[in-house]
Amino acid sequence: MMIVAWFSRAREFRADAGAASLAGREKMIAALRRLQSTTKLIDNSEPELATLKINNRRAMMLFATHPPLDARIAALEMMRWHEVHEGHEGHEGHEGPDQECLSCPS
Repeated sequence: MMIVAWFSRAREFRADAGAASLAGREKMIAALRRLQSTTKLIDNSEPELATLKINNRRAMMLFATHPPLDARIAALEMMRWHEVHEGHEGHEGHEGPDQECLSCPS
C-alpha cells in the first residue's frame, strides 16, 4: 500500500504541473491555497477513510494518496523560480527560492 500511495503522490505532483501549464501557475497555486482554507470542512467522522482525504497529519503521510497542500504549493513555486532563474549568468550560487540572487531581477 505504501508504494501505491507513493506513486499516487508523485502522480499528483505531475498533475499539478500539467494543470499549471494549462491554466497558469498562479491560478493553480491560488486554487491549492483555497483548498488549504477549507480544512475546517474536512469530515473526520470515518477515520478509516482518512488516507483518501486531504489532511495535514504527518503520521498518515506514508499511506496518503495526495501530498500535503504545502508541498504541492512549494513544488509549483519552485517551478516558477527555476523558470525565472534558468540560464542567466551568476545563477550557480543558489539552489532555491529561499536564497537571494543578486544578479536576478526580482
